[in-house]
Amino acid sequence: MSSLNHSQRFSTLAEWLHWQESLHFSDIEMGLGRVGCVARAMGLIDALPSSNLCFASSHPRVITVAGTNGKGSCVASLEQLLLQQGFSVGAYTSPHFLHYCERIRINGQSAAEAEVCSAFAAIDKARTDTSLTYFEFGTLASLDVFRQHSVDFVLLEVGLGGRLDAVNIIDADVAVITSIALDHEDWLGSDLDVIAFEKAGIVRANRPVISTVQQSVPAISKTCVVAGADLYQHGQAFEFQQSAECWSLQSQRYAVVDLPLPSLPLPSVVAAILALRQLQVNFTQEQLAEHLPKLSLPGRYQKVSHRGREVILDVAHNPAAAEFLAERLSYRKHTGRVHALMAIMADKDITAVVKALLPSVQHWVAASLPGNSRAATAEGLMQDMHDLGANAVAQPDVLSAFKYLLKNSAAGDTLLVIGSFFTVAEVLALLAKDVESQNG
Repeated sequence: MSSLNHSQRFSTLAEWLHWQESLHFSDIEMGLGRVGCVARAMGLIDALPSSNLCFASSHPRVITVAGTNGKGSCVASLEQLLLQQGFSVGAYTSPHFLHYCERIRINGQSAAEAEVCSAFAAIDKARTDTSLTYFEFGTLASLDVFRQHSVDFVLLEVGLGGRLDAVNIIDADVAVITSIALDHEDWLGSDLDVIAFEKAGIVRANRPVISTVQQSVPAISKTCVVAGADLYQHGQAFEFQQSAECWSLQSQRYAVVDLPLPSLPLPSVVAAILALRQLQVNFTQEQLAEHLPKLSLPGRYQKVSHRGREVILDVAHNPAAAEFLAERLSYRKHTGRVHALMAIMADKDITAVVKALLPSVQHWVAASLPGNSRAATAEGLMQDMHDLGANAVAQPDVLSAFKYLLKNSAAGDTLLVIGSFFTVAEVLALLAKDVESQNG
């Protein structure tokens, strides 16, 4: 039965979200028991004899993406390539930038508030007295919305880890692991192999696993052997190389050469192409040459022209992401100065992030995120930058920092906005308002 018939506890999305934020005793609680129970009550999934779970009422192909960095870019690549082939696609990602419904997309467009609220009402009815986290509500809502639209493909981005993440209640037809690096150490630990074990928890027996992980982490191959999954590992089943101008991919049965570089991270794009091939969605060299330059995702090396400056927005907030960003910056041909605005969580490896970008950035502005208890203070962040020899100043918040950059930069300069989703979201909102005022 459609969830649209359920009466609703609240009438607006804002009310639903505010209630969810305080419903559960903690923001994060790993485990599939509670969310799986509610999913079964909603008729979204059935328990199989193996205790794995799958969609009950419809059978879209499911691709689940885990990884420290590059998950969102992989989902965006999958989504846009599938849409180019005429498939209907549901994509679930997190977090959002400007509006909650960005997390649940149908054919590249955010779900309507009304259908998300209806999904929340269905979840509320089915859960009875089961407590759910904010993320678990969102996961179940996405599955309910995708069921309503009867999509051909469901793309699920893991929120944290993989094995115990809420999206793992669904069996993936193809599992993708984009990268392994240190992040969320309070939850996942500081050992790469332990982190890899958690992320490899999305694999399923007799299903393909695409891994673009660069370093050796035995847990991925071990997990695939134990599960009976078919692993396609970078460096073994396939290779890809890039230069400043183009890239190539070679595997035993597939090769493309001299393709244009996408704006999204190449490992994520490669993983998307190979995952789709496992589901018999194939692309010729000519199709890839046409489609790859069009791939994009907000906040991932996103370029915006603003008042004569090139603004680059990137949510890089750990050393691996910062190193990748620095590599991309090194390929750019530019003559102006590079100014960086950073606001970041205090539990991140701030020193390593800044150090990775030092050769690329001439001027730093550290900003606070007022109201966010996890965020580093502008003064503390500036001191970290000074300790590394960086030219840095502090500003009380992101908007003040961006205005400072505009005032203290020149036409032709690059303004780099990094550190977290919160940081990028504030600047994106400011840029959107500026466009509206110019058009209005």
